Amino acid sequence: MMYKTHLAFAVLVSLIIFKFFSIENKIIFAGVLYFASLVPDLDIPKSWISKKTKVFSWIFRLFFRHRGILHSVYPAFIVFFLLSSVDQKVLAVAFLLGYLSHLFSDAMTIKGVRLFHPLLRMRFAGIVKTGGLMERLFFLGLILLNILLIV
Repeated sequence: MMYKTHLAFAVLVSLIIFKFFSIENKIIFAGVLYFASLVPDLDIPKSWISKKTKVFSWIFRLFFRHRGILHSVYPAFIVFFLLSSVDQKVLAVAFLLGYLSHLFSDAMTIKGVRLFHPLLRMRFAGIVKTGGLMERLFFLGLILLNILLIV
């Protein structure tokens, strides 16, 4: 999916969380969640996040190919446990939710994701073509849902 769809989905996740849980610093929570929703695409040279973090992205691309380990659940849980271990549980949850939102939305695409790569080869895939009509309709639906939750 395109970065704007990942962000719109992350906004939806944050709005749902804010509706049901009392988060002390919503801006930081949302910022971490939104950032984490883009992190799995650090291994794509032309992705929005790679363009903003060129050196960091270049290092990731040296070691990882696209839709490989960065599109598995392991990085999300590693960061979650690292942040939790330094008593940053709220930020840990924000990162985990953002990262998983990316994986969930990419699982709807034709290319899909291998959530347990490299341990399992099982791929979760859907029918949405990245940048295609279905994604644009999904994006518009997310925007409408976000507006409804804000209003």
